[in-house]
Amino acid sequence: MKTNPISIGPRFAALAFALTLTAGAFGVALTEKTATLEGTATCAKCGLHQGTTCQSLLHVTDREGKIQTYYLTSDLSHKAYFCGAKDKPVTVMGTVREKDGKHYLTPESISAKP
Repeated sequence: MKTNPISIGPRFAALAFALTLTAGAFGVALTEKTATLEGTATCAKCGLHQGTTCQSLLHVTDREGKIQTYYLTSDLSHKAYFCGAKDKPVTVMGTVREKDGKHYLTPESISAKP
């Protein structure tokens, strides 16, 4: 059976559009952005007593005074800034994305705020 190459394009575009809508409906992150965030570094296990394993968190106060929690996707400098009940002020540069109502941050660099 010979397929008309012109008719494949619209079908593919419709499929791609449907997948995009489905991904958005199920909370899949469609965009990521690079950001520099300042906040307080803490550990979910050691500092907040949540969970059974260490998880680096960054608490950032937004313009409205609400605290946003960012879950770091790697343990870059975990012992230095996050582990224990240290609650150190830090600056984190990395890529931010949102999935299932939570904020995730893939850090590129972490430094202590003076």
